Amino acid sequence: MTRTKSLVTFVLILFVTSFISVNSIRAEGFNIDLTFGWDLSDSQMAICTQASSYWESVITGYKPGLTGLSSIPIEISSSFHNSVSLYPITDHEYTLTMAGWIRLTDFSVPESDGTLYNRISQYMAIVLGFGMLWEDNGVYISGSEQYIGEAGLAAYKAEFDQPDATYVPVMDSWPWWSEIGEGIPTGITDRYGRDMQYELMTRWMDSPPSSIFVSQTTIHSFEDIGYTVVPEPTSVAMLFGVAFMALLGWRMRKWSS
Repeated sequence: MTRTKSLVTFVLILFVTSFISVNSIRAEGFNIDLTFGWDLSDSQMAICTQASSYWESVITGYKPGLTGLSSIPIEISSSFHNSVSLYPITDHEYTLTMAGWIRLTDFSVPESDGTLYNRISQYMAIVLGFGMLWEDNGVYISGSEQYIGEAGLAAYKAEFDQPDATYVPVMDSWPWWSEIGEGIPTGITDRYGRDMQYELMTRWMDSPPSSIFVSQTTIHSFEDIGYTVVPEPTSVAMLFGVAFMALLGWRMRKWSS
């Protein structure tokens, strides 16, 4: 009985410490410092802040050995055309974002139709280096339409059931994942049945806001350009499951003895 209790206690400690470690990672090491143009409303600034909070929740910091930055300043304001820009720095073998800017011609329309959050989230990912710093970090060759970063590709193969893929398809007008059908379902879906055309980092953003999702492919692609990210949500659950099955197996052996 004592051995059983000890094993149960070990499994619970393993699960709790894993949960705590994942969530403590989320709280440290990576921050986005937003500033806004004078013409953004409080509600629009709040939506932009929600977008930055999302990226702060999935990007946890920088790879070991990198100096990194305590925060990345991003200015969001109005302009005559939509644009995204960044200021890069070299940190050891990686090129990272030091600061960035997001410009939109209008904030009111996307706010009213519910697309502002997704639009800002998409542009913010680009400022953080998605697409813009791929070539600098050796995960994309100009004109190839093929993303070859190790972590992003591994996530794509697992997430979208593409075990034989040697690259992630990219639009010829990068920095977007290729949705292939441009508004027509691609047939490339994740385990939840979500089609690739609805992924945030494709060019096709005319879908209902609620259908847009961020893939593990996108999240783990940031690993390829110098960041660290939270483990896939199933990772901790799998760890607990393995430990539980070990416990169950031990108990079954005990009962059968």
